[in-house]
Amino acid sequence: MQIKNNAAVSIDYTLSGDDGEIIDQSENGQFVFLAGAKNIIPGLEAALDGKTEGDKLKVTIEPKDAYGEIESGRVQKVARSAFPEGSDIKVGAQFHGAGPEGNPVAVTVTAVDGDEVEID
Repeated sequence: MQIKNNAAVSIDYTLSGDDGEIIDQSENGQFVFLAGAKNIIPGLEAALDGKTEGDKLKVTIEPKDAYGEIESGRVQKVARSAFPEGSDIKVGAQFHGAGPEGNPVAVTVTAVDGDEVEID
């Protein structure tokens, strides 16, 4: 069966940064999504469209086709203590929190300098 809109899809993936370091991964079909429902980043959705069971691929997804380009006006520095104790704080790590008005927001770590963490 081909991956197409409204198909339930289960994949294994490894997400790595430009330096090859593994950022995230799934195994044994643990990552499941509904194709065409905008549950995953657009670049990955496009790369998977039409693929069938057993297909393997390696894709590079540009920021504009993922979570978007870094907007300098949205980048800020926060204290490491703002993160939950024991967090693995490294470039590329993502965390969920609350915005200024209490709305949920996801942030990505863009730099770490001692006790100061830059987030987008």
